[in-house]
Order: sequence, then C-alpha cells, then structure tokens
Amino acid sequence: MQRLRVDAERNQHNSMFYKELAECALRLHGPWTGVTPDDVLREVRRAAVGLLPAVDYASVTLVSRQVRGRTNQIGLSFVDEDVSTRIDALHHEHGTGPCFDAVWQPGPLTVNAVTTETRWPALMAAVLEQTEIRSLMSIQLRAADQTLGALNLFAVEPSAFTREIREDAVILATHAAIALSAADRLEHINRALESRDLIGQAKGMLMERFAIDAAQAFGILRELSQDTNVPVVDICGRLVNADHPSTQHNDV
Repeated sequence: MQRLRVDAERNQHNSMFYKELAECALRLHGPWTGVTPDDVLREVRRAAVGLLPAVDYASVTLVSRQVRGRTNQIGLSFVDEDVSTRIDALHHEHGTGPCFDAVWQPGPLTVNAVTTETRWPALMAAVLEQTEIRSLMSIQLRAADQTLGALNLFAVEPSAFTREIREDAVILATHAAIALSAADRLEHINRALESRDLIGQAKGMLMERFAIDAAQAFGILRELSQDTNVPVVDICGRLVNADHPSTQHNDV
C-alpha cells in the first residue's frame, strides 16, 4: 500500500509538473516578435522556483564566447535576488565553481551539501559563511550545437535535489535552452533589419545631398567608418540623428 501511495503521489506530481511546464513553454516561446532573451531568462527563473520542489532561488549564467576553461569568457549572469546575486559574485571572485563548470559539461552538476563539498573548497566556505544556501545544482543550457550558459538552482536545505527533481530540472533546462536560442536569433534578425534600414536611410540622404549613386554613398560611409574606427551602422545612426534630431535613433 505504501508503494502504491508513493506511486500515486509521484504520478500526480508528474501530471501537475507537465501541465505547468506546457504553460511555461507557451510563455517562453510566445508571439513571434514579442519575446526577448531577457523575457526568457526571467520566465526560466520564475519557472525554476515555481515548478521544482525545494528550489528557493535560481539564476542563469550566460556565456559570451565559447572558449572552454576560460572563466573570463563567462558573461553576466541573470539574477535579481540578493542570494543568487551574492553566489554569482562569489563565483567571479574565485574564478571557478559549479555555476561556471556546468556551462562546459553536459548533465547536472550537483552539490548535495555545501558543508562537505570538496571540489571547490574556498568557494564553498564562502557560500557557507555568506549565504543561507546549503545545496545547489547547475545544468548546462545548450541548443543547436551552441552552449548558451547554465541554469543554476539553489536550496536552503542540504541534499535537496532528489533524482526526480534532477530529472525535471533537466527537462526545464532543455526548454529554456531552446527558447533562449530562438530569442537570441530573433534579436539578431531584428538588429540586422534595423541596421539595414538605418544604412539605407543614410545612403539615401547622401545620394540626395551629393547627387551620387548607392555604391558611391556606401563608399563614403565605409571610408568614414575606417577613418574614425566606428562601425558603419553607428556612422549612419549619427548621420540620420543629425539630420532628424527630433527622431533619435539608438545605436544598433
């Protein structure tokens, strides 16, 4: 009877988890033009704390350039709470730790007890002294053969991450990686379109002002870029802003 009760409780948990995960996935992917990388990261943090038992705080470590083993290639983390912010700062101070190492390796990287962990002794001592966190887990975020970062989960209880929680966390991290990759691509596309439009406006202004063709206009912009060591699109933004000061364009 005990086994049946445990199985029933687990099945009920699974049903609720997948239902809520499906709702989370809809928010993560959202309208085609409406979801930014920051939106995804904010939703992933909310989902991690809301969907996974024992998770008290969460953050996402982001990678800037993919150079294995180089901690200075770890970008800014997405955090908005004192505890996760402090743990992120400690990782940067020590230059190592599970939140960094998980970026470069598949599968969950789990610290069951901060008090007895031996892989990062100095970092664990600082976490123990300066935070209430007693166990943590980091999972690589990877999609389309691209390493994006790691999802970090923190708990105030030791040995908080059971096998079931680890399995559910990997599923959430997979959805998060796919959504973050899609949002990054969309952001790059939008920036490219904005750059193209801005360059087109600047070329048109030069063509009208100096009675030159499109190739000559772009040649002038390229020469200005080389002379000033400023990207062409930024040169175009300044030109358009100077001509239309009431409608300022942000640098792309």
